[in-house]
Amino acid sequence: MKTYVLLATFCFSLGAASAVAAQAPSALDGKTIFEANCKVCHGASGVPSAAMVKVLGVPTFTAALFSRFTEDSVLTVLRKGRGKMKPMTDKLTPDQMTIVAKYIRQMAARPGK
Repeated sequence: MKTYVLLATFCFSLGAASAVAAQAPSALDGKTIFEANCKVCHGASGVPSAAMVKVLGVPTFTAALFSRFTEDSVLTVLRKGRGKMKPMTDKLTPDQMTIVAKYIRQMAARPGK
């Protein structure tokens, strides 16, 4: 249980995330933002590790998942959090949230997901 708590704490307290938030949104693309802030929980390609699925209920980014979520609903999750995911408002600007929301929806739409 202690390992799971440490794992969850690590996911939500990444120091690199605040460094990315300080950069101008135009200097970043969705992949850069995702890798700095989301990859540790959601995996590099939107497929989380078995531990993240078990402990935090992190979903795999699939076309089926995102057929139920519009870009606005993804932005709502980023702003307010969902389940065990905390809001990203302290790590990302609104522009960065929009950029990463578009990126993860495109990621899920790729063939082979």
